[in-house]
Amino acid sequence: MAPHNQARKSDRLLEWFLARRLLSSQRRSYVFLVSAISRWGLAFGVASLVVIFSVTSGFEEVFREKVLGLYPHMVVIGRGGDLPEWREVRERLSRVGGVVSATPATYDEMMASHRGRRSGSIVKGVDSAAPGVVALAEPFMEEGHPSALRGEPECGRSGPGTVACAGMPGGGTYVVAVAASGEVLSIPAFEEDAEIPRLRLISLLEDEVEAELGGVLKQESFVLARHVPTRYVEVVPGSAQVRVEGRNLALDAPVAGNASAVVWRRADRSLVATVCREPAPGAASDPAHVCIVNASDRPVRWEFSGAREESGGLPEVAEALPGRATEVRVRAGRLPGVILGAELARRIEARVGDEVRLVSPLMNVPGVAAGRRPGRAIADTFVVVGVISLGFFEYDSKLALIDFSAARRFLHQGDMARWMEVRVQDLFAMKEEETAVGRMLSRFSLLDVAESMPPLAEKYTRVLDGLTRPQTAGEVIGNLSAVVSQVKFSNVEGELSMGYDRPYRIISWEEMNEPLFASMKRQRIVLSLFFLIMVVVAAFNVVSSQTMIVREKSGDISILKAMGASDGQVRRVFLLQGLTIGVKGTLLGLAVGVGLCGLLSLVGFPLDPKVYFVSELPVHMRAGDIALAAVVALASAYIAVSVAARQAARKDPVEGLRELE
Repeated sequence: MAPHNQARKSDRLLEWFLARRLLSSQRRSYVFLVSAISRWGLAFGVASLVVIFSVTSGFEEVFREKVLGLYPHMVVIGRGGDLPEWREVRERLSRVGGVVSATPATYDEMMASHRGRRSGSIVKGVDSAAPGVVALAEPFMEEGHPSALRGEPECGRSGPGTVACAGMPGGGTYVVAVAASGEVLSIPAFEEDAEIPRLRLISLLEDEVEAELGGVLKQESFVLARHVPTRYVEVVPGSAQVRVEGRNLALDAPVAGNASAVVWRRADRSLVATVCREPAPGAASDPAHVCIVNASDRPVRWEFSGAREESGGLPEVAEALPGRATEVRVRAGRLPGVILGAELARRIEARVGDEVRLVSPLMNVPGVAAGRRPGRAIADTFVVVGVISLGFFEYDSKLALIDFSAARRFLHQGDMARWMEVRVQDLFAMKEEETAVGRMLSRFSLLDVAESMPPLAEKYTRVLDGLTRPQTAGEVIGNLSAVVSQVKFSNVEGELSMGYDRPYRIISWEEMNEPLFASMKRQRIVLSLFFLIMVVVAAFNVVSSQTMIVREKSGDISILKAMGASDGQVRRVFLLQGLTIGVKGTLLGLAVGVGLCGLLSLVGFPLDPKVYFVSELPVHMRAGDIALAAVVALASAYIAVSVAARQAARKDPVEGLRELE
């Protein structure tokens, strides 16, 4: 084996030596110019392919960053369109391991106007109190801060027996309360007037309690969580009843229209339900309707400051007696804020501090205002508190952000969201994340049963080991009861469905932007194929130079064969020589392509954002794309060079020696 391996090694060294001599001899030959042209042609083809890969990858990367910069990874929508149970959905989503955040939002097309200048806009209501929303928007802010959108009144104790509320938003309806512990509470209401009275429950109690609402077509049961309002329930006029901890609570006022029953405990530990009327919200410049509930044992003085000058002559001070509900109208403290896209702000010439008008003409169109009060126009005034630039023209020219609370009042849609916006940890594992979210929001399905069977079997075995053999019917029933109590499974709702039930529709970012990214993939494929043809043509130009070299070196080939060189050795010599040209051309092309990409990134090639959606040519080099360009070029060169190498190997030595004569 050793002599054989030594011989093969000697053959390889000879082939490399001959290939190097062949290359060096080209410098004194007219074929050198043809080889140089072939090498540079291959280099330019590779460079073009690298630039195209980098530019298309840059567009894909920047679009993904801009689209998902402020927008969700997935949205959860109710089957009916809107999402009235958004609080319950948010609580469930918080239990999914891969979910980073889940926030409610609204999304509506509007018209923004300022001093006679108008432009179409997408008005998006976001939960500006959520830290995740603020953190996402903050890097894109040109002016202002996203926290300036917050429109809830700031109420707190300013002294003994005094509560101050600064900047009460106009047009809203609020239930504000002082609990027995002295804590100040503020809960807004967003419902429109209804023909049948509707009632919800608000608890000021320290612990969760079970409550029932009577005087309705169907008895409603709730678990009252502290400071968390229940949903509205239609009640029979004059017959509403509240039952808490097994005791009926007398309502201190009849329920007419929308109302809240605030449940609290007196000093003697007795429970009380105080009724607060909740008229429909109005415009931002209208006075706010405030129902003050004093659950403490002392009078409380309420001070409302920061009212706008044009709000009218309503009082700024109210006295709330112990155990009473006091209703007051408060002058508007401030207009709700709006953050405009940079291009939208330029179109309507609006700056921070200016007042803009948001108008929707769609409310009067039948079928458009589903779930909202039909025939009521949407129009209100907002103050610009910031300008945001996402770097994506489609968004910068239309986006207008308002607070979620302001959106619910403004849109007259009640206490509901358009959808829940969900952000996940792994952006590229959307199928798995979507399945996890869907299973948490669905009823208990067979998928959950399959996962639960192993631990259930273990529980069943463990319970059986602790049971004794029954002798009587009573012991049989007792054993069955023990098994049922220990071996059970349920989901959040405790329901069982024979399949994968989907009460909600889940849309991922890939589905929401499928036309955009599908178009980009098609463009990438077409452009890559076009420039790949250039690489292939440049690679096959090497065939012409190799053919000329074979013709020029036919005498040398004949001498080598006469000296005992095999066809394979001759083929490998010319193959090595041609591949050396291909490798040099490929490396040169990679260097030129990477250099051009770096120059484009450094200088910045301007684009028309109205056409390309971005203002600068994005370039993103990937190691995989560069490697792919190199592999394609080398593979094409290998195929091309193999043709000439086989031609040299088939050369008849006799004819070559005759040519030497």
